[in-house]
Amino acid sequence: MTPPTAPGDPTESPGEPETAPTHPDLTSDLEGGQDGAGGDGVLVDDPGFAPKEPTDGRQRGDWQTRYPEPEARRAILFEASYVFVVHCLTLIAMALTGTGWPQDWIGVTEPEWAKLSHWLLAWLGGMLGGSLFAMKWMYHSVAKGLWNRDRRLWRIFTPLLSAGVGLTVVVLSAARIIPIFGADLVGTNTGAVGVAILVGYFSDQTISKLADMAEGHLGRAGRRASRPGPDEQEATEPS
Repeated sequence: MTPPTAPGDPTESPGEPETAPTHPDLTSDLEGGQDGAGGDGVLVDDPGFAPKEPTDGRQRGDWQTRYPEPEARRAILFEASYVFVVHCLTLIAMALTGTGWPQDWIGVTEPEWAKLSHWLLAWLGGMLGGSLFAMKWMYHSVAKGLWNRDRRLWRIFTPLLSAGVGLTVVVLSAARIIPIFGADLVGTNTGAVGVAILVGYFSDQTISKLADMAEGHLGRAGRRASRPGPDEQEATEPS
């Protein structure tokens, strides 16, 4: 497959549809319409991603920013600062939770704090993974010229969404509802945090997987409840 070429590249074949790169880290972005993707989930005018294309589609010596407008630069600085602050605050909150400092402030007993801190660390782990993903896409989209202001809500809510997904997967695993991660693994603080970080970083893939599992179980239950009779089944079966 011929990799996508930069706009104006003389090697670009006219009329040949541009295909999106299939970097494993970008599966959710390409399929789910994440940052850097068009409305149909296909990257637009993207020269490729590192390490395949570390030049961002630029010629040697081309160092000028793709966003010379002051308004765009202020917006980029705001979004980058937001993601960075969320990332740092998450790390601080995880450290404070691990030391047990909030226990006296909240006023709970030792056993109660052990349970509460476990789920809190899982939530923070998901947020850490989500902030890492948002941070990666922030510099990718700016460097590739794919940044736009309409993705601001995505960058704001991605860490929060990842935190919720991370906690959800840890709870479902601890309850042995889903077989993705073992209950013994997520029963420890380090295991819960590790799983939540992984799930938070790949929250889109996780949501898709959970949706497939839910449709499989709920779909089978629905079909079992409304199973057609012999006459209906014969009428609907292809010959």
